[in-house]
Amino acid sequence: MKTVVAITDLHCGHRAGLTTDQWLRPEDTQIGTLQRELRGHYDRWVKEYYRPDVLLIGGDCIDGKGHRSGGTELLTSDRDLQSGMAVELIKMWNPGIIKMVYGTPYHTGSNEDWEAVIADRLGAEIHGQMFVTVEGVTYHVKHKTGASSIPHGRHTATAKDRLWLAIWEEDQDWPRADIVLRGHVHYHQYCGGPDWLGMTMPALCGAATKYGSRQCSGIVHFGITVFQIDGIKYTWHTEIVRIKSAKPAHAVIE
Repeated sequence: MKTVVAITDLHCGHRAGLTTDQWLRPEDTQIGTLQRELRGHYDRWVKEYYRPDVLLIGGDCIDGKGHRSGGTELLTSDRDLQSGMAVELIKMWNPGIIKMVYGTPYHTGSNEDWEAVIADRLGAEIHGQMFVTVEGVTYHVKHKTGASSIPHGRHTATAKDRLWLAIWEEDQDWPRADIVLRGHVHYHQYCGGPDWLGMTMPALCGAATKYGSRQCSGIVHFGITVFQIDGIKYTWHTEIVRIKSAKPAHAVIE
């Protein structure tokens, strides 16, 4: 039996991203409280599922330059330092094998591939998309997928991606994907059929961005997904937690 842990969207460098100890803001600040809450859950998961056989990483390990907000939401705009944060946090798992895919150019480099630097430091394999077969169960991992502003439409993009994979399999002899994993959208949903499973993975970034708070209404999930594979059979579950320190302001006037 093998354990596979799937994570995505750490957004290291953003104040609401996953943060190493040296970049934590003071405890008596709202951001400092959020950072510690996120790390507390992450550390607990690392301890519980320590040394997985395979760690799958779905992209956007760093937040990048933050051009859209003028860098005002960043702990640092130095992508080398952001990459160092990501490497330190990923190494905490001490996995047997790491497989990665690239995130969005806005976050990880329009002309450079900073996640290639991260992969090199981790000794990991990285591609734009990739198939990974573990004990006969084949994953297709890719970062970007479509989003939906309506709850019941959020399965559509995953189902579409799976259908395209079936067409690629028939037309171009691609491997058959049993499990389709996507990141990017920062929410978890899953769909499937008798012989396939598809999902968007929860993020490892808190819901505390200017864009999210001012322009979006959809739910954001913080968590990880864990698979237990035994031969060609597998079980899975996603662990999602409620982030108390990410709640919006609430003024009560009597």
